[in-house]
Amino acid sequence: MNSNPLIYAIGWTLLHSVWQIGLLGLLALGLERFWHLHSAQFRHNLLLYILGGMVLATAFTLWGEWQYFASIHRYLIEKDTILQTTTNLPYRLKPIDQPTNYQLVSTVLDFKTWIEHHLLWVVWSWALGMVAFSLRFVLNYFSLRSLRHQSIALEDPYFSQLLTQVMTTIGLRRKVSLRLSSVIASPLTFGFFYPIVLLPIALVAQTSPSLLEALLRHELIHIRRADFLVNLMLSLLQILFFYHPLIWMITRRVQELREEACDAAVLYSGCDNLLYAEALLQLQKLNHHQNIPLAMQAQNPSSHFATRLRQIMLRPGQPTKRKYSNALSGSILLVLLLMASFLGAFTTSIKSQKAKLSVNAPVLLPQSEKGKLMKPKSNAEAIRNNKQTPQDEPQKNQQEASSLLANQLIARDTNPTVNPNEAVLSVAADRMNVLYMGIDNPISVALSGVSADQVSASSRDVRLTTIGKGKYIARAFRPGIAIIFIEAPNYRQEVKFRVKPIPDPIAVLGAVGIREGFISESALKEIKGLESKLFGFDMDVACNILGFSLIYIEKGTDNVRQSTNPGENFNDATLKFIQNAKIGDQYIFDNIRVKCPGDEQSRKINNIAIKVVADPIKE
Repeated sequence: MNSNPLIYAIGWTLLHSVWQIGLLGLLALGLERFWHLHSAQFRHNLLLYILGGMVLATAFTLWGEWQYFASIHRYLIEKDTILQTTTNLPYRLKPIDQPTNYQLVSTVLDFKTWIEHHLLWVVWSWALGMVAFSLRFVLNYFSLRSLRHQSIALEDPYFSQLLTQVMTTIGLRRKVSLRLSSVIASPLTFGFFYPIVLLPIALVAQTSPSLLEALLRHELIHIRRADFLVNLMLSLLQILFFYHPLIWMITRRVQELREEACDAAVLYSGCDNLLYAEALLQLQKLNHHQNIPLAMQAQNPSSHFATRLRQIMLRPGQPTKRKYSNALSGSILLVLLLMASFLGAFTTSIKSQKAKLSVNAPVLLPQSEKGKLMKPKSNAEAIRNNKQTPQDEPQKNQQEASSLLANQLIARDTNPTVNPNEAVLSVAADRMNVLYMGIDNPISVALSGVSADQVSASSRDVRLTTIGKGKYIARAFRPGIAIIFIEAPNYRQEVKFRVKPIPDPIAVLGAVGIREGFISESALKEIKGLESKLFGFDMDVACNILGFSLIYIEKGTDNVRQSTNPGENFNDATLKFIQNAKIGDQYIFDNIRVKCPGDEQSRKINNIAIKVVADPIKE
């Protein structure tokens, strides 16, 4: 797993966004359903605000995760500490209380470990999806540019006067280009700084001027509402959160409500509802079902035409006040500014972490080779031993200032019980110098001059269970470096242990313990299976043999037979070969696979090759 803090931050943000967007999405759909009697414009803006809330929630989550992982990563680099824990994730500096429900915590830890080891795949999958949907967005955008270049300017005086008249009626004061196209099948609008309305040549030729005016009102209201900008924002959300189905449901619902709001605005501008309905029906009769992404169309398969037509016929429409558009523009601008601030903060956060961590970092004591932490030397001794040159003075002064500030923070306690400059800490595994995965590793903790009741141990890398005063059981699940935090009043120290898997066991023949060589005929026929032994391992651990293959070679022939044996005990096929043993026969126990505590997968160990000899002569 990559130790880049940005990978961890993005990965956890994506996982958190699943439930965050899920909750906000269900809230949005529920509120929109609950307020179905309100205007389409109100519900349209409501969904946009909640979509903005999803972006803010994700941005705040990303910012928090980045701050955490970047600060820990910087801290470990400054302290020359290896960034490698049980789950390859940085640890939190606050101690964790011992779990009251051991089994539940174990299950949660295993699940979390599995997630963390797949975060890189999560981020890569999200990035590849982003690239794919971004390419689709770029292709759609260039398709619109192609439509603009292939269109023809409509310079007819009648249409120029009609355009000016409709713009004045609906209160649109922007310059709009009205053009004709032979490619499209339905009127559409796109562009924000240079808006354009495209009319199909066939539609202009077959539709009366009054119906064209109604359709033109619809398209110009899209421009007044800045719906093209909203469409771009929705497309960016679909790219960013392409993996979440609620994003697609809500953005589609926003587009439907946008068309309903435009219909209401057309009717409120003075257009007759029967005339407007006839204009839309004209498009339907011509069977125009062309869908142009990013553009707004009066007749669109996604605009639930039947529902719109029923609303147009049943009610004349409701006022669409400009304050909704202003509020929407303000909210979009606010979201963009916040996202820009978050992205800009990434470039400066690492620089600020060093100053912050120099104040908040705990005082660490050097670690000896035997695992005991030695008393730090005075500044005078350090200067004499290190023989610093004048070029090292700025760095030395900075280190002394940081150490002095940390000691001042400790001295603020009114009743200090531990002097960090004099305490000697001893933390060691009782049986081994390392922690082994999947088994109970006893650990003893002692701090000079401090009662065992005041000393506590915690870790994010291993699961600690208290079994007595200063006694703990450590359970490790991943190889690498495990950090255990030891705390007492006004004292905090970290101790590192190596975490290793259990060594490979040795496979032997039953109780006789033969690994290779010769075996008598009678002794071989008494063996009922294989066993695994951990020679020289001072802990009570059992590794299970999952299975093996037996190759049987008869003496003086090329007859080679083979059997597959699950488990450690001989099955019927293997026993048959064993019972047929004769002097000179050879047996090879191959592909012996075992699984030890802490193993996620089986491991292959040594083979056993024996040759049958005559029984010893009895005296």
